[in-house]
Amino acid sequence: FENKITTTQKAIEDYLRKKHVSALVRISIDDNTQEGIMSLIQDYGIGPIFPNTVILGFTTEERKIPAFAAMLVKIYQAKRNIVLLRYPTDKKTTSSSERKPTIREHYDELKHKKVCIWWGRRRKNAGLSLSLSYLLQNNSYLHDVELNMRTIVRNEEELETANVVLKKLVEEAHIDASYETYLKKDADLKEVFATIREKSQDCFLNFIGLLPPKLIENEESQQQATNDFINYYREVVELTKELPPTAIVLASEDLEFHRIFSKKT
Repeated sequence: FENKITTTQKAIEDYLRKKHVSALVRISIDDNTQEGIMSLIQDYGIGPIFPNTVILGFTTEERKIPAFAAMLVKIYQAKRNIVLLRYPTDKKTTSSSERKPTIREHYDELKHKKVCIWWGRRRKNAGLSLSLSYLLQNNSYLHDVELNMRTIVRNEEELETANVVLKKLVEEAHIDASYETYLKKDADLKEVFATIREKSQDCFLNFIGLLPPKLIENEESQQQATNDFINYYREVVELTKELPPTAIVLASEDLEFHRIFSKKT
């Protein structure tokens, strides 16, 4: 069994090396996937130095959603940022075992290379999305990527304010990015996401924020809050269908992410 772990770790390290990715590799063993992930999150690190962001695939299977969404609440409680990667469903794919297009393949197909950050009024989520987009933009393969911040407002009074805030976010981060605001009067959540779908056709990757779960000290009340988040996650599964590759982010740290990559003057 130990030989299998060593072989698997070496295979991962070799793969990362070929991709020119500098990373530490650790394998966690557990009979339960969610418990194994939580064990890795809680135990991995060196003294005060530990990973602050957890990147996971996006679960859409109903039978897996309750345990998966409950795990996200625990990750948020542990003050780790969350990034969920959702790939589009390929309409040509008839079997779940068939390979779906990678983000790179989707990128190669598009004439205009845009990363679109949809801002939903949570400043921390916008800052985390900008920071991650900045890292993508500095990848040698994605050097021609354009960053574009977008938001949807429901009335004309919000229009000017939204533009001012978007401009300030980009300027404070010292990141080369454009921004756009769309007016959809009195739109509900389904209409908002319909607009996101429509306006995302030129994006090879979307960033969308996730609302945070409520954290309550009382155990019984926290269970109800977790159940509410599970139902919210089900909504997100439906709302994010047919989008291009999408990173769904939830920032849990009390950091001004947009300042992390600010250029020194």
